[in-house]
Amino acid sequence: LAGSVVSALFVGDLISFVAAASLAGLAAAWVVFASPVEGASRAGARLLIWSGLEGLLFLVGVALHLSGGAQGSVFTQQLDIRTIGGAFIFAALMIRVGAPFAHVWLKDAVGHASATGGGALSAFTTTLGVYALARLFPSEPVLVWVGGAMIVLGAFYAAAEDDLRRAGAYAFAAQTGLCVALVGVGTPLALAAAEGHAFAAILSFVAFQLVGGAVLERFGSARLSELAGVGRTMPISAFLLLGSGLAVAAAPGFALYATHAVALEAMAEWDLR
Repeated sequence: LAGSVVSALFVGDLISFVAAASLAGLAAAWVVFASPVEGASRAGARLLIWSGLEGLLFLVGVALHLSGGAQGSVFTQQLDIRTIGGAFIFAALMIRVGAPFAHVWLKDAVGHASATGGGALSAFTTTLGVYALARLFPSEPVLVWVGGAMIVLGAFYAAAEDDLRRAGAYAFAAQTGLCVALVGVGTPLALAAAEGHAFAAILSFVAFQLVGGAVLERFGSARLSELAGVGRTMPISAFLLLGSGLAVAAAPGFALYATHAVALEAMAEWDLR
């Protein structure tokens, strides 16, 4: 999973990127299939379907893009969502980032992954889509509204979810939505803010998911309603859970606090444009 995502960062054409992204989707499903958590096999099958749909949209989009007379398939070339090929590629990336109506795959996969698998899925899935959007669709206004919807939806479900790891997945989707909105703004400051915020979010939520996985292994459940007394049973893990919780909440002194400040400054430029 890590190798395919890192490979996608260094390719220079769309076809190679689609191949690396498709391999990442298969690897993510493999991570879920390998989990000992109950229901992981069904969750892996559902993730495999989402990955297959994404790969199909990618292939159709690239084929239509090249058949429409595009000069090669350079990955740095900005695409237009008003073209058929661009629309298919954009739809595939909406699945990858977990946009509304496609957001369910992330919480489903993380909720059924192993103790370390949840951290791996948080690090190497949705942020690849943010990177591709920044390369292919910068300054696309619709991304601001998509990102805003992801923030609202992720915050609502994170507050309503009882499972610690699923709540973390929804919160991560909300932070990914902020990155998507910044890509839609598209100014140099906004793109830099999206890059920094995505990196800080990866570190914070990987830590959160790994601690949540430790709680799952010890208690057999990561439901918040069943974690009374965790501070006495697992004092070190409880301390790490508090620290990672402050990190993902962008508390002062943590990385997400600084990147949120830059993101707010960058979002202020959108109305001026």
